Amino acid sequence: MFTIGLLTAVFLIVLSLLSGMVLTLLIQWYFFNRYLMKLPMVTKTDEPTAELFEIPKSLLDGCFKPEPAKALNSVLQFLFQECRNSNRVRRWFRARLSLELEELLTRTTTGKLFEAIALRELNLGTQFPNIDCIEIKHLNVNPTSGLIDDLELCLLLEYSGGFQLTIDANMRLNKTARVSVKVNELKGQGCLKFTRHPYTHWSFSFYSDPQLQLTVESQFQGRALTQINSIIASQIRKALKRKHTLPNYKLRYKPFFNKSEEGGVDDSPVVMLSGGLDVAVLQVSRVSETTGPVYCSLAVDSMAWVEMVHSETGSYLTVDVSVLKQGNSLGVHFKQEFVADKYQVCFVVESVAPYVVAEVRPGDILVAIDGKKVTSLTQISKCTKQAGDRVPLRLERRLKILPGPPSDDKLLEISGLRHRRGSGDKTDSDSSNSTSLSDSPAKKTVQETPEHKVIHRLSF
Repeated sequence: MFTIGLLTAVFLIVLSLLSGMVLTLLIQWYFFNRYLMKLPMVTKTDEPTAELFEIPKSLLDGCFKPEPAKALNSVLQFLFQECRNSNRVRRWFRARLSLELEELLTRTTTGKLFEAIALRELNLGTQFPNIDCIEIKHLNVNPTSGLIDDLELCLLLEYSGGFQLTIDANMRLNKTARVSVKVNELKGQGCLKFTRHPYTHWSFSFYSDPQLQLTVESQFQGRALTQINSIIASQIRKALKRKHTLPNYKLRYKPFFNKSEEGGVDDSPVVMLSGGLDVAVLQVSRVSETTGPVYCSLAVDSMAWVEMVHSETGSYLTVDVSVLKQGNSLGVHFKQEFVADKYQVCFVVESVAPYVVAEVRPGDILVAIDGKKVTSLTQISKCTKQAGDRVPLRLERRLKILPGPPSDDKLLEISGLRHRRGSGDKTDSDSSNSTSLSDSPAKKTVQETPEHKVIHRLSF
């Protein structure tokens, strides 16, 4: 009797548990069909959600006063502490210094005394430059787009970290020299500027000559030359004033922005995708002021699309051409000139031989040969000799917009409407400062030669 009663109790418990589970599921199913399934259907939206950039009102309404930068200094010192001995940072410093040494070797009169200059030792010092105070000097907000066009920060910098580098130089007549420079103190008022014109970049320069104290040690053939230490220190101060003191500055991109190298090839694997593609243009900025309409064209194609871009000083088209050699002669004569529009020394086509079939015109500015950016006439000669029968050239051509009533062709010129690249020996660049086909209206304008000063000439 006791065993039967125990089995009955277990059976009743299991039955109650199963009944409760079934009853709970039935109630949930009833409410799901009774209420949830009777709600109206909501259409599925595939449009991406994107909002435009907006500056906080507190930043616009606030007054610009000098502020201490203790928190910023702490962050910078921590990053410097952790990264100063990393391979990536040291490689970057070595690359920048090697570029400066190469410029010294190829572009200055002093460089003619040396055959090779190498960076022997690099010490980044014990600390990062300290920012005593920081102030917003200028903030320019575009009234139409609401974006920040220019931001200028005034920094009071002070450095005593002991940055040091040692350079070995092989001079003519098999002579060797060594120079060691250590920065004991650097103090001055710096200008850190971010701008979107003519394209997004940043720059840093001093407002006036900074206070600079150096320790210079020099050797020639293993013997100390204390007499020229003061001369080297003076030359360093002059170079700092010439390159990094306003109104002189250098355009920089990394680590904030990326600038694709001219002629670079993307080696990343191509991912083949199938399906539909919807593209929405959210915002267009930095459009030149024109008298006619401006069009925005989007395309996905196996061939590149190109455009013409205007600057405040002039309109330049970038043209990629392929010149066929006749023996060892290229048939193009270059000269080194100072171009006023660009405010820099450029390599300009002086004359073209009659047998040159490619579209090369006198006055064109040479940018690159076979994807390599040119920096000297010697490099032009070397790259031309190393190239094959066909020499790819990248040129910039200055255009002139004729006065008169705006025709259809001129509207295309002014607005910079994109054109598709075709085939043949002459190809158009897909860079941001490029040109269209020979039948493009932009190519039918009159050539204008900028004012310049002739420096050197080179013929091939």
